[in-house]
Amino acid sequence: MSASTGLGVKCSTFDEDIQSPMVNVQVGQGKKPFHVHRALICNKSAFFQSACTQATPPIVDLEQVPVQLFNIFYSWLYSGRLVYIIPKGSNATVREEFLPLLCKEYHEIPEDQSPGENNQPVGHQETPVKIEPEDIEEDNPGHVDCHGQDQGRPEAPGDDSRAVADFEAKDAKTWPIDVIVKLYTLGHYLEAQLFKNEVMNVIVDHATGCVIPGLLQHHPTRPLVKFVYENTPPRSLLRNIIIDLVVYQQAWDEPIEAWKGMPEEFLIKVMVSLGRRLPPKFCHECYRKAMIGNNLTDGNVEGLCLVERLCLNKDKALFDSSACYYHEHGTEEEREECKRICRKERKAKRREVKALKQAVTATA
Repeated sequence: MSASTGLGVKCSTFDEDIQSPMVNVQVGQGKKPFHVHRALICNKSAFFQSACTQATPPIVDLEQVPVQLFNIFYSWLYSGRLVYIIPKGSNATVREEFLPLLCKEYHEIPEDQSPGENNQPVGHQETPVKIEPEDIEEDNPGHVDCHGQDQGRPEAPGDDSRAVADFEAKDAKTWPIDVIVKLYTLGHYLEAQLFKNEVMNVIVDHATGCVIPGLLQHHPTRPLVKFVYENTPPRSLLRNIIIDLVVYQQAWDEPIEAWKGMPEEFLIKVMVSLGRRLPPKFCHECYRKAMIGNNLTDGNVEGLCLVERLCLNKDKALFDSSACYYHEHGTEEEREECKRICRKERKAKRREVKALKQAVTATA
């Protein structure tokens, strides 16, 4: 049975895909070769779909793409999971493999090849976000992570803060947010919608604290924010969640000078978003009056009508409701199906958090 790729085409089955000719992809400045089945990669990436129009499979050169990132994309094509395969013969740990990807020492894609304003996928249009009443969650776990640990006060996104933890090759939730964010920009460059949505799920897990205890990587550093704005188009959903992370989780105890040199659009959106926030403990009627009193009933930020936050009955980030708000959807049917799946997964995670909290309380 054929399945939708999110690119507006139908893909063949996996068994059929791996019978197709191989494409030679040379990655990084060292031109590390990756051999991948043509149908498999073309059904997941509009970039490769355009690059492989000739009868003879071409050699695709991705010189400016870090090998580590394409390694993960390659593994995802065949396994459907975000895993990192340490190269044969390498004695390096996953941490050592990922070090070159951490800001400030990121491998920036040149402007003429980056997923910037002029590289938005053809036919992709951002649609207004509508908050559904059923996304309301009364038992918000707050700052307790998925392991029952109290996160406490969020860490400030300082330039040099770096958590000390063991990265696990097969668990993307243990990876630094720097790596996850750069995977998303790779997905945008390759126009791989399904891959981007999978990566976004991990970013949302970071945002909601569903990461390994001890990791403080879910708060974006200023160099990472700059990277996002240099490598994404203006209406990128990645920018949206970065803004939400700063607005809802930033500790504002740093000097004003710390924010100099940040992207102007970023600072404006943070300022406006903070100005439009309202106390979360208002009852429904008080919240409505506060919205009206602040002249926010007709406000609109990046397609999100602020009055629709009344559905939530409280002021909270969209990532605390559903990852679907940060996913790309090719059709309205895909959007509805994604919404259903995310709601189901979110409820399962909430049950897990509740069980862990009870276990921690019982052993205290």
